[in-house]
Amino acid sequence: MYGLRDADYRERMKEFNRILELEEFWDQRARQLSLGQRVRTDLAAALLHDPPVVFLDEPTIGMDVVVKEQVREFLRDQVNRRGRTVLLTTHDMTEVAKLAERVALIDHGRLAYDGKTAGLRDLAGVTWEAHVTLEAVPDVVDVPGLRLARAEGTRLTFAPVTAAGGDGLTPRQAVRRLIEHLPVTDVSVEEPDLEDVVRQAFQVGR
Repeated sequence: MYGLRDADYRERMKEFNRILELEEFWDQRARQLSLGQRVRTDLAAALLHDPPVVFLDEPTIGMDVVVKEQVREFLRDQVNRRGRTVLLTTHDMTEVAKLAERVALIDHGRLAYDGKTAGLRDLAGVTWEAHVTLEAVPDVVDVPGLRLARAEGTRLTFAPVTAAGGDGLTPRQAVRRLIEHLPVTDVSVEEPDLEDVVRQAFQVGR
């Protein structure tokens, strides 16, 4: 159909097989393939002629977690190594978090958001939190760029100060600053769940 040379066909099938493991069911009849196997063969067929843009609709719906990650790894590889553009529609926020560099939210036919995932968190007003356990709580708890959100004994939770009043700390910078200013024995950063972010973003947009 696409006038593909035999050498290009063999090279690309070898490349696809490396991640999608197509040879496991190479000789099976199409009607005997599982859902995950069919999707993997469909992906290989769709990319065989080396298209610059690929459109996917719920590419991993109904798959088990192992095959889902296999398909995601394949798509990441195609984007990073081949420079391919992948446009996908999905309700799976894990898919968005693991694959998408740019997100567009559609709410009843209206474009509610179009931009980076980090910007989506800003729109929703949801951010990460840093949890620390201290040897002892000092009389004054003051960490530049962070505000104390909650305190339960020696367990404190901090959130970044808003952009208007702070310096826009990254989680890594926040951890460093907490260790520099407090007697920390344990520290962890909790990122907001993307489903909660999207839910909140829709509420803000309305």
